[in-house]
Amino acid sequence: VGQYVEVTGVMGVRQVNGRNARHLWTTSYGPAATATYTKSYPRRWNLLSLPAQPKDANPAVIFGNEDMIDGRLMAWNAPTQSLRVYDMWSPDTFGALTSSSGYWLNAAAAGSISYTGYSSFAEDRWISAPRGWKIIGHPSTTATNWADWKATDGTAMKSIEQASQYGANWLQSYGYWWNSTTQGLLDFGLEDDFTATEQLQPWYGYWVKTNKHIGLVSP
Repeated sequence: VGQYVEVTGVMGVRQVNGRNARHLWTTSYGPAATATYTKSYPRRWNLLSLPAQPKDANPAVIFGNEDMIDGRLMAWNAPTQSLRVYDMWSPDTFGALTSSSGYWLNAAAAGSISYTGYSSFAEDRWISAPRGWKIIGHPSTTATNWADWKATDGTAMKSIEQASQYGANWLQSYGYWWNSTTQGLLDFGLEDDFTATEQLQPWYGYWVKTNKHIGLVSP
């Protein structure tokens, strides 16, 4: 319980207490592979994310210095549409870090992130995106095209273009990222949005806006 494992088997659906549920018929399993992930950041505002799910998701462990993040590390609370600030005297209030979310860090000095994360996630990643603004992470070690992401409302799976204002209007097709060098917001989006970039990069967080509760699926 509480450990990640790599599982080989067949996934399907079976009836559990009269309801359909996803089920995995397992042929083998073992400890999930891990790797070390390291990234430096400058002294100023940064909008960060983790490229792999951390083995120990404690913010103080990942950043290595609790004084560096006390009152300076912030997460976005989607239900209340407000920022939650890390308090070293009440770390449980802030919670664990995840590769699905982005985080603001107002660094008082240059530093680095170094942590052990699970390296074997080769499939797509699902990110919950409640209605409103959200800072998503980019759970990958390589750049991805925003057009290759997908969205689902639980009944259908659509491309970002199909799910955006160009189609079902589940979400806004463009969003924002933070350039830590110029200390300014830039946009990203689809080709027809004519934004600064159409790609999402590792270690960056991204602002997205949804019009209903959906799930985003990274390639």
